[in-house]
Amino acid sequence: YPEGEISILIEFLVLSTFLACPPQEDETAEGLAKVTLQADTGAIHPGQTFHIAVQFEIAPQWHIYWKSAGDSGLPIEIEVEAPKEFQVGETLWPRPQSFVSGEFVDYGYEEKAILFIPVKAPSNLKKSLVTFRITVGIFVCSDICLDGQVEKEMTLQTLPREPKETNPVATNLRKEFRALPKKATEVRLKDSSIYISVPADTHRSAVFFPIETPGVRIGKASFIFEGGRLEMIAPVKFFPKNALGKPIRIAGLIGLGKNRFDPSFEFSLEVPKKKN
Repeated sequence: YPEGEISILIEFLVLSTFLACPPQEDETAEGLAKVTLQADTGAIHPGQTFHIAVQFEIAPQWHIYWKSAGDSGLPIEIEVEAPKEFQVGETLWPRPQSFVSGEFVDYGYEEKAILFIPVKAPSNLKKSLVTFRITVGIFVCSDICLDGQVEKEMTLQTLPREPKETNPVATNLRKEFRALPKKATEVRLKDSSIYISVPADTHRSAVFFPIETPGVRIGKASFIFEGGRLEMIAPVKFFPKNALGKPIRIAGLIGLGKNRFDPSFEFSLEVPKKKN
């Protein structure tokens, strides 16, 4: 499909799902993908960067979507209302998995998922309490799809200086940080193909998750394992008229192995404009 028709196609697929299989009265998106919050710090000190973890407990046979949902579906949306002078960064998404239905491929999570919101504290703080208000838009699917919204609050203590002893990060969060992708540093575009090289160690299998960006279509990826590294090659087509006035950017994620804690690498490459 031309790039400009993708959003129309997704809306049609979502609407068709609702009409074909109306939800049961006792099923809600909020109940099927339960949201809880957890911080990786017990108290905030000046200049500290910490994370708020948005945790999803997903009902069996249901799934939610990654930031690039795939052929159908909608990604989780998170909005943060932070206290004054606290800087909220971009949400960190763990490695997803694929869901295949006929010719359609979607990307997301089942059973559980934890998204991390990085927050940087101001340089001056006093001993007090601060509250973060987080709104989560949920789109959860099985044979049918449901959407909903959850509003949560998290209150944390602030300190005027860094304590001599800090509380260790909770064991469950320390493990989940491993599911976050690292940055791929060897990325290049040549002859209408993207080339990415990452360390592979002993892994001999990989999967590619494309990130949809305006004006770009990434083709099927191929993988070459050699000398403890992986090189991924994928053809790329550009549609500048469909870029919505934004710079052309190629992006995606490479996952090694099959386990969600196996290494993964995310890349983003802005394509220089052609000189007239």
